[in-house]
Parts: sequence; C-alpha cells; structure tokens
Amino acid sequence: MNRKNFLTNDVHTISYGNSKCVVRCPKCNETRSVSTSDYYTKRKNGEVLCRECNKPTNRKRSTTNDPQIVHRPESFARNQKLTLSAICSQCQQIKSININNFWKIKERNGTWTCYKCRKPSITKKSKNNEKYKNPEYCNRFRELHNDEEYKSKVHNENINNKISKSIKARWNDPTKRESLVAKRNTKEFKEAASQKSKEWWAEHQTAVQQTNANNFANKASKLHNYQFRHNGYISITQSINIECTICGHQFRQIALSHYRSCKCPKCGQSRGQQEIMEFIAKHAEYNINDRIAISPKEIDIYVPKHKFGLEYHGLYWHSFNSPETPTQKRKHQDKAKLAIASGISLMQIFEHEWINKRPIIESMILHKLGKSRKLNARSLEIIEIDNKTAQPFYDRTHLLGFRTARWTYALTDGVGLMTVMSCSNHKDNNTIELMRVSSELGYTIRGGVSKLLKHIIRHLKPDKVITYADMRYSDGGGYSSSGFKLVNITRPNYFYYKGDEILSRQRCQKHKLPRLLNNFDPSISEAENMFGNGFRRVWDAGHMKFEL
Repeated sequence: MNRKNFLTNDVHTISYGNSKCVVRCPKCNETRSVSTSDYYTKRKNGEVLCRECNKPTNRKRSTTNDPQIVHRPESFARNQKLTLSAICSQCQQIKSININNFWKIKERNGTWTCYKCRKPSITKKSKNNEKYKNPEYCNRFRELHNDEEYKSKVHNENINNKISKSIKARWNDPTKRESLVAKRNTKEFKEAASQKSKEWWAEHQTAVQQTNANNFANKASKLHNYQFRHNGYISITQSINIECTICGHQFRQIALSHYRSCKCPKCGQSRGQQEIMEFIAKHAEYNINDRIAISPKEIDIYVPKHKFGLEYHGLYWHSFNSPETPTQKRKHQDKAKLAIASGISLMQIFEHEWINKRPIIESMILHKLGKSRKLNARSLEIIEIDNKTAQPFYDRTHLLGFRTARWTYALTDGVGLMTVMSCSNHKDNNTIELMRVSSELGYTIRGGVSKLLKHIIRHLKPDKVITYADMRYSDGGGYSSSGFKLVNITRPNYFYYKGDEILSRQRCQKHKLPRLLNNFDPSISEAENMFGNGFRRVWDAGHMKFEL
C-alpha cells in the first residue's frame, strides 16, 4: 500500500499534503501538524501517540502529585538546575533540594528526609574520639607506650581544649570581643604581626628553596649516569654553577636546561662543538642546551647578552637514509623561524663546514658578538673587479665559495679588498640578482652593503633587484636595513653525503646519476637511488627572498 492510500484509510489522519499532515492523538485528543513522511514512517512501525504523550514518565513532571512537595518549578528548561521545596518526613521543616537528589533519596529510603535528619548521630571523627574514653583502650595504649608519652599526649590535648574554650568564651562575650578587636587594630600590634609574618615568610622561603634545591639535585643525579655538584640554586628557570665530578669541568647552565639535558658539555659533546664553545668562551658567557630562549626547542650554545645562538649539526645525526616526512624536512627551517620570531640571531653550522671553513665561521661568530674590527664604508673606495680577482677572495671569506657573476664591485682601502658584491642579470627583464656579498675576515664594514648597492643601481639602472639570504646563518637584517623587502621563503634545500664526500642537489639530478653511481635503477626515484648506494640526505633551512 502506498503512502497516499495508507493516509486516506488512517482513522487518526484528518488531512494530509505532500509535506505536512494534520493528525489527532488518541490519548490527549489534540490535533497536531506533523511531517507527512515522518508520520507515515512511525505509523507503519505501530506508533500512534503524539510526541508529548509518547515521552516516558519524567521525574520532573511526576512531582505534581507528591504530598511532600510544597513548591515545584513552573518550567523545565533544558540544562537548568531545577530545585523544589519539600517537607522533611522527620523534622517537618521545609527545605530546598534538587529534583534529581529528591527522587534518589525517596526511591532509596521510601521517603525524603533532609540532610540533618539523614546525618548519622556518630560520625567517623566522633567514633575515633569515643575510643579514648574507653578504659580498655587506654590500658592497652599504656602497655604499648610509656606512661610519660601518654601523659604528655593527654596534657597537650587538655591544654589545646582549654585554649580553644577560652578564646571562644572571650570572643562570645561582647565586652571582651571589643577589647580583642581594639588590640588587633593598634599600630603596635599590626607592626609586630607584620614583622612576625615577614620573619615567618623568610624562613618559609629559605626552607622551600633548600627543599627544592635538594629535590633538584636528587632528580638530576638520577637522570645522569654520574654525579654533579650544584651550587647557587634559586629556581628552575635561573642559572646555576655546575661541576662535573668526572672531568672536573665547571660550567654555568639554566637549571631546567640541565635537568632536561643528558651529559656534561665537555664529556658529552662532539669535538667540533667543544671547539666552538672554547672559542666563544674567550669572548662571552654562554648557556649550553638552552630550552628557554625558543622553548620548547633547544639551542646548543646560547649567548643571552647578545641574543645569539649557535647550533652544531653533526652530519650523521641530522641526515636520513630513507624518505623523510614533511616535519623532518622542515626541522631546521622551523627552528630558524622560531628564532627570528623571538628576536634571536641563530646560526646553524654543519659538521663539514666547521672542519673545512673554520676561519670563516669564527669571523661570523665574532661579528655576531660585536667583537670584529669596525671600518666605515665612507673611508673606502669603490672599484670594479673581474671574476678572476674575486674568486680567491670569495673562496677565503664566503661559506659557499665563488660563483661566476656578470658584474663584481669591491670596496678597497688601497691595500686590499674589504667588501665584495657580485650580481648578474636575472631571467626577468631588466632585473638584477645579487649573487654574493662578503667582507674580509674579522672586519665589519659599516654601510658597505648600502654603498655598493647604490653604486650598482646608479650604473646599471635596473627596474628591480632581488637577492636571497640563507636562513641557517642569516636573518636578513642587513638587506632589510638597505631597503629590501621580504617577499617569500623558499622550501628547504638538501644535499647528499657519504663519508667525506658532499654532493649538491644539482649534481644528483636523476639524469646525471648513471655516471655518478655504481648501481643505478631508472625505475626508482633519485632519492631511492642515492639511499641504495649508501648516501644520506641532509636538509637545510631554506632561503628568504628579498626585493628592492
């Protein structure tokens, strides 16, 4: 039977349409407008009553006929804390109670009683006190303890009871209460109370600090495989003096960083990081494994005074021999972005860079610490040089070495080159790209970049100048001060290494691999071929693109 014939023959249906129908409930005899499809479905399943009559009996709605209830809520709104007034069956007093609690108690006990009437006459505390009045318990207590201990216990209890009773009596007496209040409001009483509170707080702080220091020392010693001597502990976020009992190395470190770190900086760090720490120690104080500056990430070496941090990346520990996840690819870039957002100048140095180009990195560190020698660009002369002259300078002063350029200009003091800037034509029309900028090791040339850049714009007259800054060791501050604007951040780049062999991404393109690898499979990707031949892949932090 279709829906039309069914509704036509239905005794409860008054009228119907495509979307709505009017029906009469057999219980309450009320007419209601309902959805035709819903009503048809329910009637086929045997449901006859309307929605209100079909609801199960509700505790809130069954309170109307209860003789104990004096007042009930007028409405039962959803998520509303409903209370009613009821008469206690024992004390015959009217009390206010939640509806659900009222019915829980009534269903459990058969009738509702208030809290005081339900409260037992003897609580747990009173039961425990009753045993002290029992002679058998007192005799047993005397046998187990000395009489002196028992007497002192009873004596102290009596004294406390007398004191509490005397204070209550004085406070309950209006005349004595006024004298107590007047005494507390006097200047002498307040000063004495303030002094006592200060003394108590100082003693409390000292005790807490000593307890925290002992807890910290115990926990840190359990985490490490050997003992440390801690001195000057104040709080978990303050620096402390630490002495390693194995190598005798003394260093200063934030307590939280020391608690989270694994080993002594001298015993547990790699040789390259130890050499960097020894070099920085000559010029500034630093923290090791700092987790406060860019929390929750860690900085291997952090100089708080100059807001300068350095990360030493061992190639093995920062490389992969299988396809990486996006998070692993962005690991170094995410740390660089977090440092820039925190106003920290962060350098991320790879192991082979420190081994092969240590003087360049030392010069960069001195520049970050403000320890390099200063020269003003106005005292230097601009000259144009060729690639042959620029190549040895870049190989000696720039981490990435020499790169061929169309134009190269330099600042000279008449003896040697101090700052060199190279640029070439970009693929866009009348656009110049800065390829390399580098200064003499150990020198900072004030205004050198701006002076050379103005000279290039004046002579070459480009419509636009673009350049890139490596986020591993630059935050682009020099370009920003010269008028450049940040327009983009590139994805992290990568290179491969195997032993002492370092191969760039350009050299490892898939069409070049047959001549590079002993075992090459054209059916798999470039990375899988490299991994299969024993190479590991290392990701950098990407570059910031600037335009002028």
